[in-house]
Amino acid sequence: MRLNFAERHNNLWMFLFKNPEKEKCHWPGWDEIDYPILDRCFACEAALRLAPVGHYKCHDCPLIWPNGDICNYPGGSLYNCWIDSKGDLEQRSRFAKKIADLVWVSPKFFIIDKDWIYKK
Repeated sequence: MRLNFAERHNNLWMFLFKNPEKEKCHWPGWDEIDYPILDRCFACEAALRLAPVGHYKCHDCPLIWPNGDICNYPGGSLYNCWIDSKGDLEQRSRFAKKIADLVWVSPKFFIIDKDWIYKK
């Protein structure tokens, strides 16, 4: 099964935008995928697959994060803000939409199946 990771990323985060009370694990799209995705994050999985074995780094993320604050940036990343906003569903929804709209370095590159990444 080949997946367009950029498209799936957007679908996941649009689901969370429309359903701010939900977590990533609640996205119904997981049922269509027959292999695990690192941290339930398509960008993390893509970075892992692009890196030489044993050299995966968060800084290899294919998403263009505002101010270069990748998802695990302490305290200031959009992802951390989404996690921390559980008590405010309106704010949580806004953060999910911003993450859905993040630009991929090269979205056509990230067509992935269980074992490989393909250039489209």
